[in-house]
Amino acid sequence: MFVSSIGMNIFWLTFLCLFVFTDGVDQRRLEKIPPVMKGFNVQGIYGTWYAAFRVAPCGWSKSGDFEDYQLEFLDGGAKRMLVNLWARNTICSAFSGIAFATSVPGIYKIEDPIGDKFSGTFINVATDYKTFLIDYICTKMSLMGDKCDDALLNVMTRVPNYMSKDAVYHVNNILMSTWGLTLDQMPRMKQQQSCRVSKQHFF
Repeated sequence: MFVSSIGMNIFWLTFLCLFVFTDGVDQRRLEKIPPVMKGFNVQGIYGTWYAAFRVAPCGWSKSGDFEDYQLEFLDGGAKRMLVNLWARNTICSAFSGIAFATSVPGIYKIEDPIGDKFSGTFINVATDYKTFLIDYICTKMSLMGDKCDDALLNVMTRVPNYMSKDAVYHVNNILMSTWGLTLDQMPRMKQQQSCRVSKQHFF
């Protein structure tokens, strides 16, 4: 009965997550695991990206309340480091994750050193390297087929609070063809200030 109890807890956690509307977006719409971008060049995404639109995962729903969220992609040799920064009431916070390359360029396994909320499979869905980036992180794979039970979806830009009409057009096409979403349906994040990466964020 002990094993059955654990199994039921996992079942109900997954069940509840599937029916959570994270910031107005039904997590079931993000079940589909997207294909990775063809011809992806990891060196092209190094540097700072600012979150413009973001759907937080059920297991880390509070991250949907972050302000001034940004992501730093850093070259760590065999590893890639992802430094997440955000601000609340002008106070900056940060944590780092390690992205291990897989056999497929653009797909990484992420390890969260302080827990498992940010751990999972990281997929670079699309980018032009200069203006926009769409990334998808599956934090909980489904037990029933090749689907994701809890996903995080980011649309990021190189320039805070700005996306060209051309970029908006391309991003909307990708979102619609993949998940049936548009930017208007995703929670928008505004950048009020810029946090900076310091040596204490490295390990």
